[in-house]
Amino acid sequence: MERQSKLELYPSHLPQMVDFYRIIEWMKFRCVSDEARLQIDNIQFSSDPEEITRKQNSIAELVDLITISALPLTGFESIEEEGKLLQIENLPLGMESFIRLIKVLRNTKAVMTYLAHQDVKHYPSTRQLLEQMTPLDAMWKKIVSIIDEEGFVKDTASQNLSNLRNEIKNLEATVYKTFRKSVANYRSQNFLVEQEESVRNGRYVLCVLPEHKRKVPGILHAQSDSGRIFYIEPQELVFLYNSIRELKLEEEDEIRKILIDLTEHIRPEREGLMNNYFILVELDVRHAKACFAELISARKMAISNDSIELYNAFHPLLFIKNSQAGKSTVPFNLYLNQKNRILILSGPNAGGKSIVLKSMLLFQLMFQAGLLVPADRNGSMKVFKKICADIGDFQSLDNELSTYSAKLMYMKQFLEVADEATAVYIDEFGTGTEPKLGGAIAEALLEDLNKRNIFGVINTHYGNLKTFAYNTDGLVNGAMLFDEAHLRPTYKLAVGKPGTSYALEIASRMNIPDPILKKAKKLVGSSTVSFEKLLEDLGKQKLQLEDEVHKHKQRTAQLDKLIAHYSEISKTVELRRMKMKVEQKQLELQQNQLQHEQVRELYRERVSQRKEIELRKLAEEQKANHEKKHLELKYLSDKLKEIQKHKSTLEDFETGQIVRLLQFGILGKVSRVVKDIVHVEANNMVFKIPYGELELVSNAVDTKSEHSVQIKGAHVEPQFNSTLDIRGFRQAEAIDTLEVFLDRALLSNFKEVKVIHGKGNGVLKNAISKSLRTYTFIDKTWQPPAEEGGDGITMISFRG
Repeated sequence: MERQSKLELYPSHLPQMVDFYRIIEWMKFRCVSDEARLQIDNIQFSSDPEEITRKQNSIAELVDLITISALPLTGFESIEEEGKLLQIENLPLGMESFIRLIKVLRNTKAVMTYLAHQDVKHYPSTRQLLEQMTPLDAMWKKIVSIIDEEGFVKDTASQNLSNLRNEIKNLEATVYKTFRKSVANYRSQNFLVEQEESVRNGRYVLCVLPEHKRKVPGILHAQSDSGRIFYIEPQELVFLYNSIRELKLEEEDEIRKILIDLTEHIRPEREGLMNNYFILVELDVRHAKACFAELISARKMAISNDSIELYNAFHPLLFIKNSQAGKSTVPFNLYLNQKNRILILSGPNAGGKSIVLKSMLLFQLMFQAGLLVPADRNGSMKVFKKICADIGDFQSLDNELSTYSAKLMYMKQFLEVADEATAVYIDEFGTGTEPKLGGAIAEALLEDLNKRNIFGVINTHYGNLKTFAYNTDGLVNGAMLFDEAHLRPTYKLAVGKPGTSYALEIASRMNIPDPILKKAKKLVGSSTVSFEKLLEDLGKQKLQLEDEVHKHKQRTAQLDKLIAHYSEISKTVELRRMKMKVEQKQLELQQNQLQHEQVRELYRERVSQRKEIELRKLAEEQKANHEKKHLELKYLSDKLKEIQKHKSTLEDFETGQIVRLLQFGILGKVSRVVKDIVHVEANNMVFKIPYGELELVSNAVDTKSEHSVQIKGAHVEPQFNSTLDIRGFRQAEAIDTLEVFLDRALLSNFKEVKVIHGKGNGVLKNAISKSLRTYTFIDKTWQPPAEEGGDGITMISFRG
């Protein structure tokens, strides 16, 4: 039995409530084929998570591709009728059909060439389309060798056609010469009007005066409305024109034969041709959706079973409108889960409540249509099987329904269908009747809907609904913030606190007389104002408490990541140190080999016997030393290979992962992978790094170089101290500490450091100096002036 995956909408015209058709129209505008426009017009909303993910992935891939290079799609028409005709044996296609085929073949060739030059292994959905396309180069070459860009059969299509067209051209030239002679002859006899000549029915005619019409032999084609001009084809052209007509009939027969042969040539490739056409239509649809996603900076949303999480989300149509007007759009964050499934949104009129409500409904429709959503990429959405919405004024004169009656009809329908797989969106809940009764009915309806475990967003001005939300699990208050200082809305959403209408404040700003405002305050009573204030204060306290809990969880997770992060750093330090030791041993081996060669050279010079014995002994010592160095180098190289065995491959890197840039020793986040290049965001910059120069960091914390990482009860400062004080250290301890210090200096990209060892008897200084000479990455060392420490300090600078 086929799984039912179509999203149920109540009412059925729900998308019209949020102007979803405008998104449809924008995407249709970007299509290049009528079939793609038709498919977008008939876009379906799905409740199948796999289908939604598949569609989102296909669009996200194209967004990535078109940001690198535009997709070369140009206009093409449907060839489904041609596909049917090709199934009928011996039935040739007409010229118009071949013109349509040429457009499809041109797009096929362009798209296959385009995708072949992209690294489609990172785009599985697009790669699948490319693999399904059939190369039809032979068909393309055959058709364009016969039919030109204007849709005419070329002279070279056959030898007979070429001969016929040459004969026609020659006869047409003869016609023109003969006609010029006729014009000159009859002009000299004053038989012609001032205009002299014209063309009628595709033939040259003389413009003859009425009184001379019988003196010019030929065929009368027409006369002017005034009767003062007679259009006569001269007798000498009649035979020539008839000959041309016969040749053109032969030309048409020849073209028909050519098209029959061409049709038979392409008939066996019908299946591949039609398959390519349908793939082009699919690409056209995806491309239009990707262009819209790029316009509104939309992203793929992860699928969640029990929550909706959106960051920096904004209404797409409002964003387009504001962008065109040079205005900014205020984004909002929203997190709904099993504990807080229904947002009760309140606040001043024209403060943005309806925009947030419509945005959430529009996001859900876009998401379940497989479109990308205008929010940050780390968001997630829940898949619903039903969506119910009551937005707008549905007062109907035809059905004799008031606004409130129409709203109650919708509520009745919602109660009939709503369950845990339903999302509900209601604007101005409870309005349209006496406030106290309307608020009570709305509260009862809300309680029933909440028991069904629905998700949703509900706008209201009623205080009893705000109180109910505060005291009821599953509901959470939300407010559109208001700038009390300037008495204007901020259009910012705050979840966890109820809003107020600010009716009195707005009325004051609109210059309503003070006596009226004072009277209104007196009528409403201080208890109502106090209640609003108390509710707001309680909301703030609840929000602060939840924020503290959230921060505590974040700190705990941050600490865990930080521990793992420094564990990773120690591995990197070990790798860097091991590389340095290998380089040092290689240098020592080369120097030892050079000395050995020098000794052998001296030995060959046959110096004194005593000298020879000394040199032989020295040579044996150097040989032994060389073998020792060689063994050390082999050990270190093997150890380095073992460490590097765990380096990441290109397939390991995914968007959002934390990596280390080995060249700079800093952490960053993968924003994109294009071919063999990984785009990494770090320190407010984007680096394009070959994957071989990156290290994947598991469970890492993305630290910022300009900030320290604060954990409650601890302070970890990532800044490296470029001064090392080893006074009082034992020699071996000092050398080991110095080695770690130099490693950290290199990782932190320092060019110069300071080591304080003290003067003493010079033993520690000499040991440090000797150790420093073994490091190939050190450029030079020196002691500062006496007033800055002199012999008690060694300054070190690094190469490069």
